[in-house]
Amino acid sequence: MKIAYIVSLFPCLSETFIQREIEELTNLGHEITIFSLKHVNNKDVNHYSVRKFKRIIRYPNAIFGFFNFFFFMIFHPIKLLKIINTQVKYNKSDVTLMLKSLYVIPRVLRFKSIIKGKKIQHIHAHWATIPTTAAWMIHYTTEIPYSFTAHAWDIWKNTEMLSKKIIDSKFTATISNFNKELMSKDLPAHSVDKIKIVHCGIDVDQFTYNMPKKFTRLKILSIGRFVEKKGFPYLLDACQQLLADEVSFELTIVGHGPMWEEISNLIETYKLENHVFLTGAMPQEKLRTKFLASDLFVLPAIKAPDGDLDGIPVVLMEAMALGIPVISTKISGIPELIENDVNGILIEEKNIEQLVDAIKKMAEFSDKHKDYSQNARLKIENEFNIKKSAKQMAELIER
Repeated sequence: MKIAYIVSLFPCLSETFIQREIEELTNLGHEITIFSLKHVNNKDVNHYSVRKFKRIIRYPNAIFGFFNFFFFMIFHPIKLLKIINTQVKYNKSDVTLMLKSLYVIPRVLRFKSIIKGKKIQHIHAHWATIPTTAAWMIHYTTEIPYSFTAHAWDIWKNTEMLSKKIIDSKFTATISNFNKELMSKDLPAHSVDKIKIVHCGIDVDQFTYNMPKKFTRLKILSIGRFVEKKGFPYLLDACQQLLADEVSFELTIVGHGPMWEEISNLIETYKLENHVFLTGAMPQEKLRTKFLASDLFVLPAIKAPDGDLDGIPVVLMEAMALGIPVISTKISGIPELIENDVNGILIEEKNIEQLVDAIKKMAEFSDKHKDYSQNARLKIENEFNIKKSAKQMAELIER
């Protein structure tokens, strides 16, 4: 089956789960064409992915986009007005989102032309925001069915058009029951069934399981963009207390982002320079060495003041697949991945005391490390396996 994938940016270091899904759908015999609404830049790209997917990626072309827009305006003015009116109607409370939605119209019309030329049979978008707006526009102008995957912030902020997108879709995938309950609130009852849980899985075969081994100094790893929802300042607060309590540890944080300076300053203020190390962002293949050198993975995710929060972070799945014990928080869909005291430890968000206690518990090697590790691996194999998720996605598209 010929399928179009619409994304904001491809490839993207923080969205390798989309790459894995496309690879597995290709392995199942589907012909995928990727439509990236933005051009890649060297700061957020996996160059191996560019080479690997170059043949099937399409990027915007301003000149062709202008001509497609011009001809569509001449030959289909009513449809163009409907597209514009829909974006204004649903996004009038958020001028920035409305302008972004209008701005992509020439790009979308260019992609529509390619999609029709390639005789694509289904369109799937990742993220419920602009990529799904693009899929909806193409569906409206071609009647090609579409679906989309909703992840996290895309259904918690800027949700004005979300219900319409779900109702008009063939189906809507989301990564957790937490998300489904949230998305169902404003839907008519007959449309709720359109929402399907499709876990954002990983390729388990690429993550060789390792039983935890005894250590003398606890090596902690955390990975994520330096933004509020990752909760890194709370992790540093915990590290300050661990240092005061003479716990032997070191922490490596992999990532980059707008809070880099704030986090660097906290490390200096707390005198943690010999215990906490920042590496910057890393491509997937280099992360493996960091995982394998770690005894514990910690992600103290929080709900940010603007409402942003994680869905089910893929880095937690990767750590669990490798057999590394994990600590995270009881927010969003994370409790659907980690069951407290069974395959990891869950704490309340922003609770430094609980975080310190959890790390101290894992600082002394015991049978718990092995129990958490083995149970975590089984959880990933059974419920967060990309091969199973991709097969489920393919079955939904083929219906």
